[in-house]
Amino acid sequence: MSYFMNAQRLALFLISAIVMAPGAFGAEEVTAKPPEVALPAVGFGELMSVSVGLMVVLALLLGGAWVLRKMPAHRLNHGDSAIEIVSQRSLGLKDKLIWARVDGQNVLLGASTGQMRALHQWSAAGSDRAEADFGAQLNKEIRATRDGDPS
Repeated sequence: MSYFMNAQRLALFLISAIVMAPGAFGAEEVTAKPPEVALPAVGFGELMSVSVGLMVVLALLLGGAWVLRKMPAHRLNHGDSAIEIVSQRSLGLKDKLIWARVDGQNVLLGASTGQMRALHQWSAAGSDRAEADFGAQLNKEIRATRDGDPS
């Protein structure tokens, strides 16, 4: 068994020696020459044309994304809908307070990741004045809650 293992090791050594050192056994080293094919010259004008085209396409993509982000979702709906978003306020990275009008009823919704709850409901009568003061009243309530004054 050891004779067979020694023969295998000797054969592997001889094969690796022949492969690794071709010049030692009379073989000449072969150097690869690059093909003599002329590549087309790219001028400065062509490079600028491609660059400007790429910038225009990227500007259009970014501009379109910005417009869609700034346009409220309820303005995209042109049909009559029973649900109208009156106002919304972000309370953090994942939480949002939403004032919605559903079939003549005002609903204050709390939205978080994975859930949405109705916090308060009231009738739509007399809500025109409240709609204008909603942001100011909400800011006042949030400041009062942060300062520890529950009223």
